[in-house]
Amino acid sequence: MKIHEVQQGSEEWLEMKWGKLSGSRLAKLMTSKHVTDTAFFFELLAERLEDFDPFTESYQSKAMEHGTEYEPLARAEYERLTGETISQYGWIELDENIGISPDGWNESTKTGYEIKCPSAATHVKYMQNGSLLIEDYIWQIVMYFIVLDVEKVKIISYRPENKKIKMLGETVTKSTIVRISAKEELSVLELIDRAKARITDLFTEINKQVQ
Repeated sequence: MKIHEVQQGSEEWLEMKWGKLSGSRLAKLMTSKHVTDTAFFFELLAERLEDFDPFTESYQSKAMEHGTEYEPLARAEYERLTGETISQYGWIELDENIGISPDGWNESTKTGYEIKCPSAATHVKYMQNGSLLIEDYIWQIVMYFIVLDVEKVKIISYRPENKKIKMLGETVTKSTIVRISAKEELSVLELIDRAKARITDLFTEINKQVQ
């Protein structure tokens, strides 16, 4: 594991992630029957075949801008409410292929933190059913277990404008059962094993194409 102290969103950060599988990209990989079935495969392959282009990677939607603005506030508020300490890191690589930009990590307690600052309606949805917060971001959560070898991940939804519940969260461990489709529920441990197998298949195919 290698820790890079860079600012998330910076050009240096974007370049470090170029051609690699990150937490936000894992969901794209896990939604197809075969690793070559999605546009994501060709996106990653193209990055391996070309030099870094900051203009390709610099786009931020309004939702992403909102998250970037509110995430530090959410982290500070969570620390105030719980007394927990959350350290932030720019980019942590497990190897030359995969890594993660954790919203928070406490290495001593082996806890990862994934922070979301969603729209008003989405936050209310999570208020009604906290398991949906886990389901919506399960593959990002899985990447914490793979890269950081955490024992648990706390996923947080923060909406300061909400008059009833500004912050809510769920704790995920390897034994947590997650509904990943209408017909399938699996433990996080099973999802980790499935993701590792798919990652191996992905880079086997990528390496064949690059050679």
